[in-house]
Amino acid sequence: MRPALALILLAATPAAAQPMLSWPLGPDLQATSVTMTCDDGRTIPVTYLNGARDSLALLDMPDGPTIFAGVVSASGARYAAGAREWWVKGDSATLSDSLAEGDPVTCSVQD
Repeated sequence: MRPALALILLAATPAAAQPMLSWPLGPDLQATSVTMTCDDGRTIPVTYLNGARDSLALLDMPDGPTIFAGVVSASGARYAAGAREWWVKGDSATLSDSLAEGDPVTCSVQD
């Protein structure tokens, strides 16, 4: 799948007034979708959008869709959205929230 851009809908207000964001990611965009099963029992669908300059992880979180932007990582792929971090290494990932109490949640690709 090699679309020239990704369209993302953000629901900040009632449905009639939803803003739309269109951001060009380039012709080399690679899109991959997986479903992650986490050690706290939740299942998280994830879509990765990776281009030459930009990378995103779109997580369907229990509190709504969340856009994570790729950030520098020494190993694996690391994405951030506000206080949340999604760090992927191989077939597993860690979800943490620096503002929440509790330990990070470990997730793995669902078979």
